Amino acid sequence: LYKTINNGYTWENITLNSDEDITGICFISANTGWISLGGKILKTTDGGENWSVQFNNQNNPIYDLYFISDSKGWATSSSKIFKTTDGGENWLSVETNTTESFTSIYFINENTGWASGKLNGILIKTTDGGETWNQLSTGTNQISFNANCFYSNTIGWIVGENGLIIKTNDGGNTWIYLSKGRRENLQSLFFINDEFGWTTGENGLIKKTTNSGSTWDVLRENHPEKLYSIFFS
Repeated sequence: LYKTINNGYTWENITLNSDEDITGICFISANTGWISLGGKILKTTDGGENWSVQFNNQNNPIYDLYFISDSKGWATSSSKIFKTTDGGENWLSVETNTTESFTSIYFINENTGWASGKLNGILIKTTDGGETWNQLSTGTNQISFNANCFYSNTIGWIVGENGLIIKTNDGGNTWIYLSKGRRENLQSLFFINDEFGWTTGENGLIKKTTNSGSTWDVLRENHPEKLYSIFFS
């Protein structure tokens, strides 16, 4: 686990007493956040210095999570999506009408969110807080989508295998390819507005864009770890 206070230019290592990979991270403030670690969801209230287990999905790993407030959040695990309304103390599964595995989930408000899949380029969308989901076409079914992020109801991005970066300007109905040059697998991304964003990947890679994903600058690479998730608050 790494933490930055200067927009990603330098990173501080935060040690966790676990050998499992951190696959998801989300903060609603500088102090309060959650991570997914194996099949567990952990919460911190002191900026990552200390963590407590809130949920243990013993049979399957938690791939990603997202909180829109201190009470409402969602998490993905294989073909399941979980929802909490009490800050992560209790979680209920919601139906997705598919057997695909979802590796990323993102909400822009309490109602509208997207989940992207591990296989076949699957993307689903909800407009009722995750109670029901509808599948969207992305124009590809051959690539693993590792992460999605939306800045608004219309503007969003997906990253995945072989350097894949695609962008939508209409809420996920149509997509354009932004990938250029490098072919490393990208694991996560996060945008703070419609221009500034970061993506992470293999070999400790961290890249930053200041033009909505058209070009990317490498901030960090050639490290032994794979960075599965990134979040800015």
